[in-house]
Amino acid sequence: LRTFAEQPTGTINVSGEVIERQEFSYDGKGPINVGVPFSYTDTYDLGLSGSLAETFIAQFGSAIAATENKVIIGAPGNNGSGSYYAGSAYIYNHDGTGITTVTSDGGTDYFGTSVGASTSVTLRDGVYSPAFAVGAYQDQSQGRVYVFDESGNQLVVIDPNPNSFGEYFGWSVAAGSERIVVGSPRDDDNGTDSGSVSVAAV
Repeated sequence: LRTFAEQPTGTINVSGEVIERQEFSYDGKGPINVGVPFSYTDTYDLGLSGSLAETFIAQFGSAIAATENKVIIGAPGNNGSGSYYAGSAYIYNHDGTGITTVTSDGGTDYFGTSVGASTSVTLRDGVYSPAFAVGAYQDQSQGRVYVFDESGNQLVVIDPNPNSFGEYFGWSVAAGSERIVVGSPRDDDNGTDSGSVSVAAV
């Protein structure tokens, strides 16, 4: 079990490895400073021109995950697909360069509300690759999870079970080597908003 917990000393402990505390700020473009083991000054920026129309309610930094080489950052309020709260996610090298943008297929999807990362994922076609999972809990009014490789190429789309409208499938997501785990906090199967977690093979 990997833990990610803020320490009293002002550090963040990731699997027993101490790194600098993350510092979040918003100055109209939404940069965050992220401490990593080899550098304490890396800055990841929204990568837009900074006009109000492009950055307003983008919510850049809502979710963050990393592989050995890349970082993915969610911006579920961004209008990347043409409407506010369509959402986007941004993939960077660890030094903050090489930005790649990924989005859903459009609509008010809240794409990027959750993100997960796996250093190696086994796909059904036998391809092994580091991968990112991105949740879009309002996609198709029931939620979806998209899986991308580190270059931003879409590998898999995971849909919930039928008749899952309003269950917020994709509100949370975690990625393993062979499974993607997805939270649906408003699933009503065991009572109103009782919630559920789905495990999907990719």
